[in-house]
Amino acid sequence: MRKFRRQYRSPLFQVAEALKDIEMEQMETIRPGVLAPWEKRVQTVVEDAAQGLEANWAVRIAVSSSARNGVAGMGGAISIQKNERQSFSVTLGKREEQNPYSAELAAMAEALSRLPKLRFRNIALITRNKAAVLTLRTPRQQSGQS
Repeated sequence: MRKFRRQYRSPLFQVAEALKDIEMEQMETIRPGVLAPWEKRVQTVVEDAAQGLEANWAVRIAVSSSARNGVAGMGGAISIQKNERQSFSVTLGKREEQNPYSAELAAMAEALSRLPKLRFRNIALITRNKAAVLTLRTPRQQSGQS
């Protein structure tokens, strides 16, 4: 009679076996976001704060994203001290590669990068995507991480 022994396989080996047929370029790379405890965090307001928008904001930015007809896109409008206005809209890619959440974050980054190289103290960034706002509140966590 022949004896069969079970060989112990580490969890890392089991993951490697499960993922051996997947191309590495398709896998998501998660980089840790380091924010020192003494650094100021972005203040976020989740409730209806449209009334406070008329306060003394130097810059007002509204961003939005959508996914229709198999395509994800983003757009936004920037108002600087009530006299200068600009808008943008971009198609990001196929719905299989992008989602409205990542498009919303990309819209925020694009809008902030379009600001002139001045120092603004009060910036109102308005979005309807609650998940994106909560991500700004805790920047250390990326999508898929708890």
